[in-house]
Amino acid sequence: MSLALGILGFVLGMMFGSFFARRLKKAPKVSVEAEYWVFVRTTTLPPQTDLLRRLLHDNPYGGARNPIGTGEALILSDVRLHLALVLREKNKTSFRPDLFASAVSDRSHLDMLLDAKAFIRVGYHSDDPVSDRRHLKFLVHAADAYADLADGIGIYDRVAERFFSREEFRQILKADPGGLAPSFHLKRGWRPEADGDIAYASGFPKIGLPNLETEAVPKDGTTLMDGVFEQLSDQVWIDGSLEAQVEMYGDRFQAVANHRKGKPTRLRILRYQSS
Repeated sequence: MSLALGILGFVLGMMFGSFFARRLKKAPKVSVEAEYWVFVRTTTLPPQTDLLRRLLHDNPYGGARNPIGTGEALILSDVRLHLALVLREKNKTSFRPDLFASAVSDRSHLDMLLDAKAFIRVGYHSDDPVSDRRHLKFLVHAADAYADLADGIGIYDRVAERFFSREEFRQILKADPGGLAPSFHLKRGWRPEADGDIAYASGFPKIGLPNLETEAVPKDGTTLMDGVFEQLSDQVWIDGSLEAQVEMYGDRFQAVANHRKGKPTRLRILRYQSS
């Protein structure tokens, strides 16, 4: 009898141990990666002295309180920063409008690419975690500055796969000089699957987190989930942690992460109803 109980205990222990091991599995390491392509009408890269002057002394955002300080400016000398000019005449395939079709919110944006003679790549890559988001603030302001200095047409956020017209990008920074809002950096949407629709949010590698998606949601549940997932993904961005929960509709919604190597982290969203 004691032997049977011992075997049963061992089996149950293995089952529960396996379950919690999956639940507690650490998130896969994600490199910090952010990159903007500034499409321009010129064919030369503005000098870094001009870039620095525009960022520190002639910055049109923030009024008396410049959003770019010494800490952000130091990114310019960081070896993890990459600045490069890509010419259309030498890289024609990189300018094909169909490559950006899924990134535009307005089809007219694709026509802008026809006028571009080059794009300036403004990127940052770190295999190790970063302690803050200065790199990201620097990148968006540098992209905006290059657009001014080199007759910019539009700006492509390669990591989130979003395309902004020059004026759209300008207006976002005018409204939020800090340039770190989740609505600016994340691309959210839905894609159909056989057993329902999946909500997704991309752009998280900019802060060293994996992209996110939900489990399949029945058609009649997408309206509710759309708002919940937006709030949860906002919270993940703000906190820099996948352990997010929000209060909505009088209930609490909690995200449980299922990490998958090489794929977006899948969130199982639990609803705790108020009694």
